[in-house]
Amino acid sequence: EAKVQSLRVIEEEKIAVEQSNAELYRQLEVKLIELTMMSHQQVALVRTLAMDLHLAEEAETKSAQSAAAHEAERKSIAVQLARARDEITMSNSTHETQQNASSITIADLETRYGELAAVVQSHEAKLLERQQHIDSLVSTQKACVVGDTA
Repeated sequence: EAKVQSLRVIEEEKIAVEQSNAELYRQLEVKLIELTMMSHQQVALVRTLAMDLHLAEEAETKSAQSAAAHEAERKSIAVQLARARDEITMSNSTHETQQNASSITIADLETRYGELAAVVQSHEAKLLERQQHIDSLVSTQKACVVGDTA
């Protein structure tokens, strides 16, 4: 009877161990499923992150290209502005030179006009004197002719 009792105890312990093993096996399967799900989620997350990284790199490349294009355009505009400024400066300088030359020419012309006006007045005065002298000679001659005929 002790052996039977011992066998029953062993049988009960065996059943308890099998139930415990079955429970542990079920828990292990649940954990395995959870880990598999987490693994799939992590793989999906890694793929999403890889895609995001790729898109970010593309955007950075485009941004760098755009920045380079904007910098090139800015430099081109700066060169154009410098040329325009130089042209305006040269134009202003030429204009000032022409104005100075014009003012010198006008001053020279005014001086020359004054000189010529003085010469003309002098000639007019001499002509007037000659005309008066001629008129005087004509009068004298008329008087002589009238005196000779009388």
